[in-house]
Amino acid sequence: MNTRVLSIAVLLILVASAFCKVVDLNESNFDAEVAKCDVSLVTFFAPWCGHCKRWHEPYEELSTRFADDNKICAFLVDVTENRELSGRYGIRGIPTIIAFHGDSNTKYEGARTPDAVYDWVTKL
Repeated sequence: MNTRVLSIAVLLILVASAFCKVVDLNESNFDAEVAKCDVSLVTFFAPWCGHCKRWHEPYEELSTRFADDNKICAFLVDVTENRELSGRYGIRGIPTIIAFHGDSNTKYEGARTPDAVYDWVTKL
């Protein structure tokens, strides 16, 4: 690969990551970060999980739809590093998608596609 093609590829990656709003949460920042948004969309995942790996790119794509919307935020929680959070929300399978809104939360049960999750979360 020549340097020009490599430079363009790196630039595209940097531009894409600049518009991505997915933030990693842990036990120390979870409550504060989730409270900042009207709706916080949280995916509980494990880095070794095949289903989670397949969901990662569509979730990143979905988060770009919220880039200009401060009402909906996208977050990730690594269940292997945050067992207390996983227990608090009854995570039994991964990836699990939960929307936190107001004082309640709702588990997503539909298809794991950006369009389906977007339609669901924007109606909350």
